[in-house]
Amino acid sequence: MATGETAHKRPAETRDELTAQEAQIARLAAHRRTNPEIGTQLFISPRTVE
Repeated sequence: MATGETAHKRPAETRDELTAQEAQIARLAAHRRTNPEIGTQLFISPRTVE
């Protein structure tokens, strides 16, 4: 995470659902944006995009 926090595991019932940020990344990736481009647009690092 950008704040240095550790990501927590999701409960089994929500494991297949995307977070708002994941959905946004998926939409941009579907439009052929690269990880660095997505990171710049969302103000996150390319590694976070991965």
